[in-house]
Formats: sequence, C-alpha cells, structure tokens
Amino acid sequence: FLVIICVEMQTCKSTSAPFSSLLVFLKDETSSRLLERILEVSDKKQLRRVFKNHFQAQLHTLSAHPIANYTVQRLIGATQTKKLFSTVFDELSPALEDILAKGHMGIITGLAEACKRLKIRQSALLTQLMEAFHCAVPASRQVTCVPLFLSLITYEIYYQKEGEEEPSEHQGGVLCPVYFILFINNLVLDMMVQSRDG
Repeated sequence: FLVIICVEMQTCKSTSAPFSSLLVFLKDETSSRLLERILEVSDKKQLRRVFKNHFQAQLHTLSAHPIANYTVQRLIGATQTKKLFSTVFDELSPALEDILAKGHMGIITGLAEACKRLKIRQSALLTQLMEAFHCAVPASRQVTCVPLFLSLITYEIYYQKEGEEEPSEHQGGVLCPVYFILFINNLVLDMMVQSRDG
C-alpha cells in the first residue's frame, strides 16, 4: 500500500503527466509482482481508486505487454463489483483478438472466470470471442465456434479459407499447453451452456 500511496502522491503533484507513474513499475518483473499482490489484497474502494487513477484507458496496452499482462490478470481477478468489472470488460473486450494473438490466455481466462463469478457479461464475452475467432458473422459460422475455441485457431486458418488475407499474428496459431486449452474451453463452454439456459 505504501507504493500506491507514494505513487498517488507523485501523480497528484504532477497532474500534467500523460500517464500514470505506476505504469513504469509494471515493466519490471519484481515491481509488477508487488503490484499484483497489492491488487489481490485491496478492498473494493482501493481497487476502484487504483484502477481509475492508474489503469483506466491503459488496459489494452498493458494486456499486450509480456510482464504487465499478469498484473491485468490480477486486476480482473481482484474485481469484486459488477460496475468495476463492466468498465474493465468494456475496455478489454475489443482487444480480445490482439490478446489471443499475443498468447496472453490468462486474461481471457480471467475475464471468463469473472463473468461467471459476478454473473455478468457472459453473452457479451461469447460474442467478443466469436468475433476474435472470426466466427460471429455470417451467422452460419457461429456453429463452428466450439472447434475454434478448442484449437485456439481462427475460422480462416482452421478451415483454410482462401480469399481473405490472414493477419500475420494468426498464421500458424499460438501453441498452448493442453491443460490450459482444456481449462479455458471448460470455462467458455460452461458459459455457453449457462447463457442458453438462463
């Protein structure tokens, strides 16, 4: 908490700073782990303040960073209110394809777990995932989402569709450990069943 208090005092002194000075800590592995722990033990009010002052409008960039993405995962996991989670979700959901391309699957897993835990945005996450895997439109592609989620490969690559140039980050796909693929798929498929039932 001392780090956050010091950083917040520094931020208040220099309100003209274009970004939070806390973000500098996220590029260092040791400092990042300290911030992760602080997020995990923060109460609702502290977490909301830290998010608003230091993370808001930065999540897309942080989720792409090789170290900072772990802090984003902890932020998602620490979120206790639907309101804060909705804000985090709204900022991250348009970036799901980029997050998948970077192989930062923990962010996707964290979003799925938080959607399930807070009982919010489950259908929206499925929609965003279908868009990220290029199976949202046309509607006939939606039935193909399960094998795409299971393989973590986009529609065009999985079905080897010609005609559209594929983004370079999807060529060849991202290799993930089998246990992780099973875990994320279990969460996503469970959400699909729950959203159809409820």
